[in-house]
Amino acid sequence: MKTELEPIAERMNLEENKNSGGFIPVALWFVALVCVVSAFLIYQKVSSRHILPPPPPVDVKSPRQVNELTYKFNDLVRSNNWDEAQKLLSAEAAKKLADSKLTFRESFMAQRKNSKDETIQMAERTPEEPQVDDTSVTVNNVYFIKKPNAKPDEKIETMYVPLTVVQEKVGDQDRLAIGAWGVDPAAKPSPSASSSPVGSSTSEAKK
Repeated sequence: MKTELEPIAERMNLEENKNSGGFIPVALWFVALVCVVSAFLIYQKVSSRHILPPPPPVDVKSPRQVNELTYKFNDLVRSNNWDEAQKLLSAEAAKKLADSKLTFRESFMAQRKNSKDETIQMAERTPEEPQVDDTSVTVNNVYFIKKPNAKPDEKIETMYVPLTVVQEKVGDQDRLAIGAWGVDPAAKPSPSASSSPVGSSTSEAKK
């Protein structure tokens, strides 16, 4: 025999079941919404990131790569930054330079007489076509020299130096480097060395 309280208890149980059953779908919807928003944010972050293509393989026969190296070298020389320019030498060229007991500047300026106080005002490639072989590329360069205490009407002097670019391996990486600079790194300054006015050519430029 049911008491008066039993129907009330049954109704309360039904209400609790309804409430608990309604909470679960809401929680699931909330979790799903969080997953969708997170996935969207991750997609936005990844898609907005610019992924650069891998650099091309080092190749001494690549005109662009050779130009980049020679322009960088000439800019350092023009800025009188010989230490940084020396870092662009190949291992073999650096060894020859060390054996010569000369500084890099002394070796590079060897064809100039009394070049200690001279400065390179400008450096650029000459119009001649590079000399290309299987392992190196040689490009001609002209360097505009300013003498100390030069008179305003005094002609700017030039020095022609071919740069030979080679490819070498450093560790696991290949790189282009300056393998020679027109004269033997061990060469001593020549007492008879003379400079040429702008537009003229020395024997070095004709090689």
